[in-house]
Amino acid sequence: FFFKQKTAYEIYQCDWSSDVCSSDLSLGAKTVLWELFSFNPPSLKLYVEICAYSQFLSEILINNPGMIDDLLDSLVLDLPGKLNELQQELSDLCRNAEDLDPIIHSFQDKELLRIGVQDILGKQSIRATLGSLSDLAQAILVIVVKLEYDRLQKTHGVPMISGKDTVCRFTLVALGKLGGRELNYHSDLDLVLLYEAEGRPTLNGKESEDTFPDNSSFFTKLTQRIVKRLSHHGPLGKLYEVDLRLRPAGSSGSLVISLEEFDKYYADNNQSQFWERLMLNRSRLIFGDLEFQRRVYLAIQHAVYQQGWQPSMVDDAKSMREKMEASRNRKDLKRGPGGMADVEFI
Repeated sequence: FFFKQKTAYEIYQCDWSSDVCSSDLSLGAKTVLWELFSFNPPSLKLYVEICAYSQFLSEILINNPGMIDDLLDSLVLDLPGKLNELQQELSDLCRNAEDLDPIIHSFQDKELLRIGVQDILGKQSIRATLGSLSDLAQAILVIVVKLEYDRLQKTHGVPMISGKDTVCRFTLVALGKLGGRELNYHSDLDLVLLYEAEGRPTLNGKESEDTFPDNSSFFTKLTQRIVKRLSHHGPLGKLYEVDLRLRPAGSSGSLVISLEEFDKYYADNNQSQFWERLMLNRSRLIFGDLEFQRRVYLAIQHAVYQQGWQPSMVDDAKSMREKMEASRNRKDLKRGPGGMADVEFI
């Protein structure tokens, strides 16, 4: 990839002490890799395997050759990063930093590379790999949410509950593959933001013209900022694509929803649909006050199970599955017969 005239096999067979090989190298960061490969042949073999298996992973190394040290260290330790360790490391890196985008992108690249190589070398099971990818996304999501919430409340106030002198809490609900800790390398993040109750933000202890008219507006703006930071395709690319369409009422509904409105929506069988309750089976709370999360968890359980089992649900599920299958080619690995969607429905 970085030798214009040589295939991966030719690179691997090259005599690294010869002038011919060194003349093909450009100056700069690539010299770091040349030095490593010339003194450590196993690292060269690993790099060729990365190039052979995944252009996505090899391009991360090409753009960040210094990451090879972290990669080799992770292979020696043979320990995948745990969620709390990832969150702590990213938090430490971002502390007191003004421009967080390069830090978060670099952290994501480093971890994707570590997870991908563990995957290629068979050092992790598929379940563990998908779990690691999900934990990485959650760690990045949490730091972004904290950042945007802190910035928003400094300029527009703290959301308060009407009639109470308490801050309005909120939580992020992960759905789909992120909710089930089954994220793959290019999955979207399916999210819903639930807030505690209606009210209005206050700035410096009082309502002002600078605040939003209500808590719904505040958390809508917060969600928009989170999506923009994660999905913005800047010079460093984008972190994740975010999908909010699994929220109650889908694209036609509010971007955020209060816990009370969530309960009302799922209590009304004329509003909520079978697929929406089915979808909530993979929900997972990934951010927020623990006591409020407990309340949301109970509300989700109630939404899923309150209607009780009905024989018609078999036909509903079958109809859903057939519509999904009809929308794609039969060889589609996700929605085709025997694909990932079949496993999820089962």
